[in-house]
Amino acid sequence: MDSDRDFSWPNQGAPTRSDWELWRKYLILAILSRGRRLKSPLGPWMNDTDLGTWFIEPRSEHLHRKLGSVWYFHPRIPRRSGRPTYSTTGSVCEPPALYIVLRYFIVVTT
Repeated sequence: MDSDRDFSWPNQGAPTRSDWELWRKYLILAILSRGRRLKSPLGPWMNDTDLGTWFIEPRSEHLHRKLGSVWYFHPRIPRRSGRPTYSTTGSVCEPPALYIVLRYFIVVTT
């Protein structure tokens, strides 16, 4: 086989109504307590701004995150196939070169 796309996955068909009922029953038992409340509450909601802004440099495929005024670099984890994977821990770094170029050449027209 040349790639993951050449692999033929088995097809088991769509779940039946009784399959869905069984799924719902055990999902409810797993995550809900009395009164249909979550056994483990989710906690407070996060704003999108809490996550920072993410950038990928196309040439190097480096992943950068801007959180407030601080930049972080997340190195790519080498893998043989599949989607690119990056480290969850970032190191403080300078703004990426591409960001600096774009920041100074943005033209707004009305």
